Amino acid sequence: MPGRSSSPWVALVVTPEQQAAAGRLLHDFNTEYDDPTPGAAALAARVAELVDAGSTDVLLAGTIGTTVTADTADTADTADTADTADTADTADTADTADTADTADTAGAHHGDAPAVAVAVLRYRPSLWSTAEECYLAELYVAPDRRGAGLGRALLRAALDRARERGCDYVDLATSEDDVAARHLYEAEGFRRTEGAGGPLTFHYELDLGPGASDPASC
Repeated sequence: MPGRSSSPWVALVVTPEQQAAAGRLLHDFNTEYDDPTPGAAALAARVAELVDAGSTDVLLAGTIGTTVTADTADTADTADTADTADTADTADTADTADTADTADTAGAHHGDAPAVAVAVLRYRPSLWSTAEECYLAELYVAPDRRGAGLGRALLRAALDRARERGCDYVDLATSEDDVAARHLYEAEGFRRTEGAGGPLTFHYELDLGPGASDPASC
């Protein structure tokens, strides 16, 4: 039976249309996990400010569907979807990043294929070298598009973007129960130790904004 396959496209956010799509996806991300969000419009405006300041890159991604003939339909769906927890896309597909459309001029959609994934990269000067470091602040794939390699393609495109900028280090954080995301990051070479073979590292955070509790008073 003929079917459908897909290949990923990835675009750097530069236009208002793309900023609006990024804001929508970031809002959906926080909404899905019951985290506070200022709303899609406010997030789109903030994305525009940060991108214009040069301290942040935002990438959008989606998939382009293609017809699969009867001869290839049996082998087209090679995604390993055994472990697709509630977060990042973990499909162990073929090297989809190499075929992703990464044209900076792509819009918030590619033809009739809308953006369904977003990544946010924040940059900071390194203390230990003259290069920059990259913090992968967000990586999100819409729930109905997980398990097809899109998250992996987006992650690889994000790393390529950081390399193009001259970064010599990238870090990120995820939760212990997000097994799918951890599987993806570790499969792509990220480690959770201080240096290769070093001790296990921990991620800590503290709210400092208005209304945050004062640890000294506890």
